[in-house]
Amino acid sequence: MDASRLVEIAEGFKAARALQVATSLGLFEGLRSGPCDAARLAANLRLSSAGVERLADLLVGLEILSKDAAGYGLTEVARRCLLADGPNSVTSLVTWMEQVYRGMAYLPAVVAQGRPIAPAVVLDERGEWVNVWMGAMDELAQLEGRADAIAAVVDLGDCERLLDLGGGPGTYARAFCRRYPRLRATVLERESICPHTLRRLRGHPEAARVEVVSGDYRRPPLPGPFDAALISNVLHSNTREDNLALLRAVFDALVPGGRLVIRGLHTDESGTRPIESTLVSLTLLVYSHGRSYRASEVSTWLMEAGFVDVHAIDDGNDAPQLLLARRPNEGRAQ
Repeated sequence: MDASRLVEIAEGFKAARALQVATSLGLFEGLRSGPCDAARLAANLRLSSAGVERLADLLVGLEILSKDAAGYGLTEVARRCLLADGPNSVTSLVTWMEQVYRGMAYLPAVVAQGRPIAPAVVLDERGEWVNVWMGAMDELAQLEGRADAIAAVVDLGDCERLLDLGGGPGTYARAFCRRYPRLRATVLERESICPHTLRRLRGHPEAARVEVVSGDYRRPPLPGPFDAALISNVLHSNTREDNLALLRAVFDALVPGGRLVIRGLHTDESGTRPIESTLVSLTLLVYSHGRSYRASEVSTWLMEAGFVDVHAIDDGNDAPQLLLARRPNEGRAQ
């Protein structure tokens, strides 16, 4: 670490904002049909030519756009990732980060008070932002094949029923059903979210084996019994007490010998690594009463809830992001 690196960190928001604004203004979609100069692109998007030129020039410097005699054009990565129908699209994720950026304006007050805020910057489950959030969660689960990779690592070949708590777009449920043909999944989501989940599932062949059920995982009992349960990126939104209560409810929803899979943004023992987890933890201070927990904390909760065979899958991170546990064949472990 040196002064140059500190300046780089301090200025990092500029590139992030350029990408977010270019996405929200439709700059990449405007170049879908081919290269064009700043004046024509600005006219098509009803923006200023000077503004488009400066924004596009920065994106060229960031190697997101290209520039030649014909004007600005999409690079291969922009065509794959920054068009809504691109094979590796992250447009919803980038757009959601713009909403997160707005919420982070409250960070000084939140750090001073030590508690989250609850104005309109928080997700409105009845508004358009929920569509963006669902798309972002779907893209995040598919990023670098994450959902499929987890389904491959966690063997559910002998399971028939999977409970996906707070499964959002159902991406992980689809991945497990795609991997294991005998498996049927139930996505448990809040009533306001269920229609969005159903919309995201539509058109996927494995969706025929994915059921969407309205319910609140914070209000047990949970439906059941299930052979396995999945909790992905849920625990960090809750308090320790709420998480322990949830894990006990999941225990009760599993058959004897049933398995639990936890995917989360955990930290190491120091609470400082990996950086992705600590960045999310700071963001959660703005929006919720949760945080990124140490993997060892989650393991302790699992044992307190009665689970056995609690262990982590080594995924090469500073802290394991995947934890597995099992309900004992008889009773609750002491």
